[in-house]
Amino acid sequence: MVEHPRVFTVDEAREQRGHLPGLFTKSLFLRDRKGAMWLVVCLDDRAVDLRDLPHKIGAKPRLSFGSAERLMKFLGVTAGAVSPLALINDTGGKVRVYIDRALLTGEVINLHPLDNAKTVTIAHDDLLRFLDDVGHPAEVLDFD
Repeated sequence: MVEHPRVFTVDEAREQRGHLPGLFTKSLFLRDRKGAMWLVVCLDDRAVDLRDLPHKIGAKPRLSFGSAERLMKFLGVTAGAVSPLALINDTGGKVRVYIDRALLTGEVINLHPLDNAKTVTIAHDDLLRFLDDVGHPAEVLDFD
């Protein structure tokens, strides 16, 4: 784990991460009009088309980003600190998680440990095991 100034965007994170090994993530907390929620974790440089994504994850059309209030209520984090590790706080199992297949190709991945002033490196197998253990088995999403 490394500490750095708080970051709120992928670009800010790139400036602060230095030379950490592995792949880097961005986590998108999304909801549809019916209130269903998803956490999509992908490569940090991945372009995500929110118009195309619903049919890939079984969502209703017109996905949007979850509000700050919803983010705090279900994942217990603020904007900028969104991470699959925050699923430990979703004890009601309301948020479904999708992991970019490309993240499973590297040995390790980097993400925020519920704090956007830190980055932690974790083996992707350990992340998948963690998600299983907290009742949020990851579904793999192929963007390519």
